[in-house]
Amino acid sequence: MLHLFHLYIYSRLFYLYPNYKEYDLFLLDRWNIELRKIIIHCFLIL
Repeated sequence: MLHLFHLYIYSRLFYLYPNYKEYDLFLLDRWNIELRKIIIHCFLIL
């Protein structure tokens, strides 16, 4: 459930900020590597 919640947050974040690559360093500072793996996994599914 927690993973799905994070996927929702990231999907909303990338919807609001389509240029997510510019926020990559920002996300690295804010989130740990495990959550970044969830992002990558989400994009692989899409």
